[in-house]
Amino acid sequence: MDKWNQAERYIHITELIHEHKSVQIEKLAFAMGVSENTIRRDLTALAEQGILTRTKGGAMVNHLDNESRPFSVRGRRNYPGKQHIAQRAVEMIEDGDTIIIDSGTTTLEIARRLVTRSHITVVTNSLAVADILSPAGDITTILCGGIIHSASRSLIGMTAEEFFRSTVKADKCFLSAKAVSDEGIIYEQNMFEPPVKLAMIGASTTCILLADMTKLGTSSLVPLGDFSPIHCLISDGTPSSAMYKHLSAHSVEIIRV
Repeated sequence: MDKWNQAERYIHITELIHEHKSVQIEKLAFAMGVSENTIRRDLTALAEQGILTRTKGGAMVNHLDNESRPFSVRGRRNYPGKQHIAQRAVEMIEDGDTIIIDSGTTTLEIARRLVTRSHITVVTNSLAVADILSPAGDITTILCGGIIHSASRSLIGMTAEEFFRSTVKADKCFLSAKAVSDEGIIYEQNMFEPPVKLAMIGASTTCILLADMTKLGTSSLVPLGDFSPIHCLISDGTPSSAMYKHLSAHSVEIIRV
């Protein structure tokens, strides 16, 4: 019997790629108790998603992959826009609310602005959000369980998904995204985060999508879904006419900052 299932192998390989920049088939097969052919298939699947680049005998980091950049570096991209978006999002949070804060560089700015608030419960899969809010005595912070995905500093996997599905009922969910296409599709960079995000959406009464101008009109590797579960979009950019039609069709409120 395999020591690791497929999802666990994908996550472990991705973590090793980000940490060591390259991996070898032989070492991965030994470490995870599977055949080298199984690892070859895993690497091929991850390469097709753009997570890594296949090499002879292994794989290396895909330097075109934005997730290979440190979390702090990604956070500095269009930082003023993310600050404005976060400030507007915080204005929507009322005392007594239970909110879900997704992992991401824009959602992290929400946490930074919540530390002075009180009587709010925050549920998150973000290690960075929990780290910021944990010293805030007047905010109850709940961190889900799961497997650590270092590139996004988030918790993923079945434990995280089940936590949001069966345990949480929130007033608002503040959702991040890798990309939002003109065709009205929300995207993520990898296959690991969408299941958790979908569970977050299902656990909330109102879902608010945060997407700065660099995300609008773009696409990525893994579709999360359309605008149907989204109630509001906050952005510092202007949706294209094509995107606006999809937003209007799903009655999504658009807030520009």
